Amino acid sequence: MRNTAMVWATIENLKRAAETLNFLTEHGIGSLEELSERCDGAAAATARVKADLRTAEKEMERLTLTMKHAATYRQLRPMYDQYRQSRDKEKFLRRHESEIILFEAAARELKRLGAVPLPAAQRLRAE
Repeated sequence: MRNTAMVWATIENLKRAAETLNFLTEHGIGSLEELSERCDGAAAATARVKADLRTAEKEMERLTLTMKHAATYRQLRPMYDQYRQSRDKEKFLRRHESEIILFEAAARELKRLGAVPLPAAQRLRAE
């Protein structure tokens, strides 16, 4: 039984060695230095892709926030204009306080995000 296990392990190890040798030959890798260089190159490429992905994710988050605040801003702008033109601002404010607060917060966030003047909704979606 012990002999059979050893023979099986030897055959499996030889198969793995043959697969490795075939891979190295197919990819033109003839030395340990070449293999190390290829590994370093692959690691550097992976790091670049990860960095690019993080940058893209941050930009997507910024665009999502911009779209959210722009939608709120556009929706509440007519009501805010009415507030600014009303004769009794205090009364108008009491009736529409939450909307005015939301509008002003959206305007502040759009300014913070650098989305002033307000970008077109289609352009934001395309980005």
